[in-house]
Amino acid sequence: MNITENYRSITIRKALENIDSRNFLLPAIQRKFVWGKDQIEDLFDSLLQEYPINTMMVWDVTSPEVKRDFQFYEFLKRYCEFFKDENEKISTVGFPDFGAVIDGQQRLTSIYIGLKGSYALKKKHKRWPKSENEEVFPREKLYIDLTGPNIDENSPRRYVLSFLTDEAAKADNDSKKHCWFLLGEILAYAHRPLNAFLVTDVSSILCRFGLLGTPSATFASETLCQIYRIVLEIPTIHYYIEGDQDMDRVLTVFVRTNNGGTKLSMSSLLMSVAIAKWNDEE
Repeated sequence: MNITENYRSITIRKALENIDSRNFLLPAIQRKFVWGKDQIEDLFDSLLQEYPINTMMVWDVTSPEVKRDFQFYEFLKRYCEFFKDENEKISTVGFPDFGAVIDGQQRLTSIYIGLKGSYALKKKHKRWPKSENEEVFPREKLYIDLTGPNIDENSPRRYVLSFLTDEAAKADNDSKKHCWFLLGEILAYAHRPLNAFLVTDVSSILCRFGLLGTPSATFASETLCQIYRIVLEIPTIHYYIEGDQDMDRVLTVFVRTNNGGTKLSMSSLLMSVAIAKWNDEE
């Protein structure tokens, strides 16, 4: 088989569906989710500016033995400091075939959190509670300002993106300081053709924010159209699919292609697999 046949491209919407349906899981070699809010905002700004976000790697797991002998995890759907920062284990014995994301966890988790999840950090000067508490860990979602582009000359971002609580976003919108559009709202238009979205839905959104007929209307319309295209229409997620069921082969491919971030050795990866297996057997 030609190696180019092993490459796939899907939309962000499809990637989210794969995570929800457990068609995408994480293998034991993956580390915890570590990206901060700024990194997630930067990622979405890059996506909206149509910058490439690097090719990911997915292991096509079809072997019953691999499903039985190795530990896999679900994606983190929302992040809460300390209380919700670990991926949940999942038994894949008897599971349908699935894709194990060998490289791309941070990006895919960030995309999921930005569009369907939330991010919560402990408020300063608050005591650590015994359980998750929204007064101490306010849940923030990713919003984009429709009033205009980023004017900070020292920032490479074109768009103004921010994690906010729903209450803070509403207060800003009511005071006309910003026009915060919840980025994940675009998923509600997934089954709307682009023409219908542009003709009807964009006008409705502009009316809701009081932007129709204002100087900000053009930027807001173009931004909403770009969000629609990037999330729902363009195959933005690119990944290489490895079909070999030999773990040593998969780890070797990963080590040789993992050129970014902290370098990982084969021994470190094998230790991660072993530790996950030992923990599962306890």
